[in-house]
Amino acid sequence: MKLTKRKGWIRLGIVLSVVWMVGVVIYAAFDFSSVRADLSTSVRTSDASFAKGGWEVVGQESFLTTCDAKDKQVLCSPRVFNLLGLAPVPVATS
Repeated sequence: MKLTKRKGWIRLGIVLSVVWMVGVVIYAAFDFSSVRADLSTSVRTSDASFAKGGWEVVGQESFLTTCDAKDKQVLCSPRVFNLLGLAPVPVATS
């Protein structure tokens, strides 16, 4: 393969990898906000019948986000290792 064609494929790979990583960051931000909003809603509107049975909302987890609820306060954090594992997928498969 000619050198100019190889450089074009390398550039395309770099651009697609950067687009992938930006997409992962956007997805992680959306996941973080939606999981937090869902858990906040669940904590605020918890069913009284669950409380009678000893049930309470204590947290929620997705692939990229972990949230805990304590005293009707919601604290969320990203799952960094999963995020770091997902970001370089296109680089690792090439």
